[in-house]
Amino acid sequence: MIMVFFLKNDAVSVRTRSGWKWGEGGGNGELLENLYLVNHWIATSGSRLVVNRRRQEGNPVLKYVRNVRYEWGDIGTDFECGPTCGVLYLALKYHKLHPNYILTRLSGKEENKYACKILLALCNVDEPRHTLRELNLLCYRMDWTLVLCYSVEEAAEYIENLKLADNRDPTFKLLYNFGTLKAIAEASEEQLALCPGLGPIRAKNLYNYLRTSFTT
Repeated sequence: MIMVFFLKNDAVSVRTRSGWKWGEGGGNGELLENLYLVNHWIATSGSRLVVNRRRQEGNPVLKYVRNVRYEWGDIGTDFECGPTCGVLYLALKYHKLHPNYILTRLSGKEENKYACKILLALCNVDEPRHTLRELNLLCYRMDWTLVLCYSVEEAAEYIENLKLADNRDPTFKLLYNFGTLKAIAEASEEQLALCPGLGPIRAKNLYNYLRTSFTT
């Protein structure tokens, strides 16, 4: 079994049991198919989604978070999808019973430390129009982004995608810095660590991963 990835300069990388081999090929390198391996590795081995245990334990949304790993943490928001992205989760049924709750959360110091601040609202009430108008104005005034979902499955999908976007970002920085998958595979651990967004731990893991023996 072999895996083939087209390079940007139309060279072909082939991973066999004995390691990586390089040659010439006619594939359309602009499709950047060579990103698949590194992109998949980073997406699955990156930092975990952090969940506010005190507020979110028992939330049915967590049952549908399957494509990213998560861990409990002491954070201000309900979900931390990366160092710059925090998410508050609000079911409109709960909001109708506790209308002052979300104002307290949106104005909290710990909740506002993120560059990207998202209020993920679950529309689980009849006629949510007026409530959504109020929330939209509140988010606008307090510099939050309002995102709507209509099921807990959809809420989980939003959270997963936000986290996956954070994990995948270094993939494109790697390609920008090294140019080809061949250059990435042949780079030293120290060279990988210098890539913005990768860091020494990910660099070490990626370096070791690219040098593991291929098994079927």
